Amino acid sequence: MIKRWDGVINNKIENPVKYIKDHWFLYGESQTDFLRHALAGLWWGVYLSVDYDRIEKYELTKIFFRQMDFVTRTLGVYKLARHKEAVMGILEFINENDLLFKNNFEKKTRFITKYLNLLGGVKPLAYYDRDFFKKELKIIKGKIENI
Repeated sequence: MIKRWDGVINNKIENPVKYIKDHWFLYGESQTDFLRHALAGLWWGVYLSVDYDRIEKYELTKIFFRQMDFVTRTLGVYKLARHKEAVMGILEFINENDLLFKNNFEKKTRFITKYLNLLGGVKPLAYYDRDFFKKELKIIKGKIENI
């Protein structure tokens, strides 16, 4: 973060107090703010993706942070991202179908999150575990392949 926002250290900023507040503290209350903020987003990303039952507990975390657009503009805009089991189901599906996501990762992840968001209009997604989400994504796997 210091390398990314080095304005105060390099004396490039007229108002260092405002600069530090704007870049190092979280003021927004929206879900997107939590995932877009550097520190908060890192904490939430790890919380949502770490799996202590795996040999490599950060295996899904690596997928979560593969592309920041996935975190901030795809998952981050849906309440789906607040449901750890949904996120884990999505990440496990991506992990198990890695070749499917080698190309067009952004378009494909947007498609699946939109699909699950629409599904949330008719089903109480907060009650389902990760296997439900993986099964739902298996149903539309053919559509994902065509993206």
